[in-house]
Amino acid sequence: MKKILYTLLIIGASISANAQQIFTSDHYQVQQYLVNPAAAGMNGSNLFLDYRKQWAGFVGAPETQIFCLDGSVNHDKIGLGLSVINDQVNILGSTGVLSTFAYRVKYGEDHFLRFGLSAGLNNNRIIFDRIVAKDPSELQLFSNNQNATSFDAAGGLLYQYQRFIFGISASNLFQQDFYYENNFSSNNLNFQNIRHYMINTQYRFNLNKGKWGIMPSFQMMTAQGVKSLFGGGVTGFYKKDVWLKLGYSHKVGYSVGLGGVLGNVIIGYSYTHSTNLVGYNQGTHDVILGLRLGGSSKQGGGYGDLKEIDDLKNKNNELYETTDILKNKNEELKKEVEQNKKDILELRKQLSELNQGGGLSEEDRLMLMKLKSEFEVDAKELDKMNKTNEKDNNVSNAKFSSYDYCVIVGAYTDMENAKIGQDILKQQFGLETTIIGKENGKYLFLCSDFFESPKEVKAEFERLKKLDIEKYIIGEPWIYKAK
Repeated sequence: MKKILYTLLIIGASISANAQQIFTSDHYQVQQYLVNPAAAGMNGSNLFLDYRKQWAGFVGAPETQIFCLDGSVNHDKIGLGLSVINDQVNILGSTGVLSTFAYRVKYGEDHFLRFGLSAGLNNNRIIFDRIVAKDPSELQLFSNNQNATSFDAAGGLLYQYQRFIFGISASNLFQQDFYYENNFSSNNLNFQNIRHYMINTQYRFNLNKGKWGIMPSFQMMTAQGVKSLFGGGVTGFYKKDVWLKLGYSHKVGYSVGLGGVLGNVIIGYSYTHSTNLVGYNQGTHDVILGLRLGGSSKQGGGYGDLKEIDDLKNKNNELYETTDILKNKNEELKKEVEQNKKDILELRKQLSELNQGGGLSEEDRLMLMKLKSEFEVDAKELDKMNKTNEKDNNVSNAKFSSYDYCVIVGAYTDMENAKIGQDILKQQFGLETTIIGKENGKYLFLCSDFFESPKEVKAEFERLKKLDIEKYIIGEPWIYKAK
C-alpha cells in the first residue's frame, strides 16, 4: 500500500512539475486578467468562466476551472478583480480565492503602465478518494482527505502602447509549505508551492481598414528548478468579432482555437494535440465563456476590436485627466485669488497708514518738497531738453550713476516704509522699483526705472499716470533729473 501512495504522489508531482503548479489558459488573449493581475479592469467590466481539461483520457491528468470577475473605477485608473481557481492533478488539488487591485499610469502619448497585486487564500489538499486500488480493502487506510490553507499572493506589470501589449507576472509569491500526516511513518508529508513567473506579449496588425486583423503572440513560463515552457501563436480576425488562432507550445503540442462574440457574450474553444504521452490521451480541451457587463456589443466590443475600444477609452480617460488637471488648477487659482485678496487688504491697510503720515514730520515734508522742486522736471519741458551727462553723487543706487532721468513714485524717511511702498506697487501693478537716497540717505525715493533720454522718461511718466498710480503712493509721480 505504501508503494501505491508513493507512486500516486510521484505521478502527481511529476505532472504538476510539467504543468508548473500554476494553471494556464489558451484564452489569455481574450482576458489578460487570467494570467496577470495588472490587467484587472483593462477592458471594462467582465465575467469569465474557463474550463480546461489537459490530456483528456489520461488518469490523473490536470483539470482546471476558473471564475474571474473584474472591472474598473475612477475613469479606468483603478482596476478591481476577484478570481476563484480550482485545480486538480491526480490526488493533489488546490483552490485559490484572490482579490485584485490594479492601478494604471499614463506617460507620454498612448503609453500606459499598469500595476496589479492579488492576495487571498489557497487551499491545497490530498484527495485519497481518487485512489484506484486493486484491493478495495486497502482504501480503508485512507478514510480521511487532508488539506491545508495558507495566504497566497500574485503580482504583475503590464505595458500597453497602441496595439502592443507586454506583461510580466509572478504567482505563489510566498512559496507556501503544506504539511500532511503520514499514516505509514513518523515523517509528515510535505508539499511546497514555488514562485512562478510568466511573460506574454502580443501585437495586432490591422488590415483592410480594420476589417481583417492578425496578431502574433508569445508566452513563456518559468520557475526555479523547473524547465521553462514557451510558446507562441498567430491569431486572425474577421469583422472584429470572429477569430481563429494557431499555436505551438514547446514540448507540449500544437493548438487550434476559435471563438466569437454574440452581443455581450464571448465564447471560445481551443484544442491542443499533445506531442508527449502520444497514444495515451485525446488532447487538451479549453473552453471559455465570457460576459461583458455594463454595455452593448458596440460599446463593449469583442475580442477582435479591443484596441479600438481601448483607443476610445483612452481618449475618454485623457479628457477626464485633462478635466482633473483643470479642476486642480482652478482650485489653485482660487486659493491664489484668496491669498491675493488677503495680501491686497494688508497692503491697503499699510497704504492707509502711510497716507496718514508714513513717518513724515512737517519738517520732513518741507524738505521733500524742497528736494522735489530742486530735481523735478516738468514733463512739458522734456521735449525741449537735450541729453545731459551730469551725475548726482548722492544717489545710493550705483545703476543711477550712468543715467540722467527716472520717475519718482514715492518718498519716505525710513527704509521699512519704503519697502512697504515697493510691495504695494509690485502687488498692484507688477512695478519693480529701486530705492535711491538723498541727503546722505535720510530721504528715500522710489524710482520706477532709469532712462538716458527725455523721450524715454516722458513715455514712462505718461504710462504710470494712466495706471492711476496716485491712489497707491504718497503724492504724485514726478520726473527726476540728475544734477
